[in-house]
Amino acid sequence: MKPYFRDEWVTIYNADCRDILPQIPAKTVNFAWCDPPYNVGKNYNAWDDNMTNAEYLDFCQIWINQLKAITDEQAYYVPTKYIEEYWR
Repeated sequence: MKPYFRDEWVTIYNADCRDILPQIPAKTVNFAWCDPPYNVGKNYNAWDDNMTNAEYLDFCQIWINQLKAITDEQAYYVPTKYIEEYWR
């Protein structure tokens, strides 16, 4: 697993997070910035950004659970597209 960028303060990976996150030891991450596909129909060439809601939420559940395992604090992510459904 080779970082895209690393210095004394930060390590950045540019890959499918579902492949990278399981390789990071538990509770060793202090901060994670997530910028997943948002399932709004954008053309990413190699990514289907037009999944059904169920498929997209299944995808999110996988990487969110992996992220929770490696972070030392709790954080929440709700895709903006679904915010009305989940935060009422």
